[in-house]
Amino acid sequence: MSDSRPVALITGAGTGIGRAAALELARRGYRLALVGRRAEHLHKTGAATGGAQGADWVAIPADVGVQAQVCAMVARTVEAFGRLDALVNNAGYA
Repeated sequence: MSDSRPVALITGAGTGIGRAAALELARRGYRLALVGRRAEHLHKTGAATGGAQGADWVAIPADVGVQAQVCAMVARTVEAFGRLDALVNNAGYA
């Protein structure tokens, strides 16, 4: 049976506003693709959601300033969860 819970991709999910958004969306039942440049921060955010890695969240280290990595993070989200319902475009790019 497939999981019908919605999926959100959150950039800048390792700290600050992105982390807060991830925690709130997890509380509301979303499965999460946590994106950021530092994998260790993403894993801390995922662990703080209380969900199981792989089932409820996935860490995707990526730089939103690199187009190929942006395409890959979307593909990885769909590969992990079979869908993408929401985007929190929080990461900065300069």
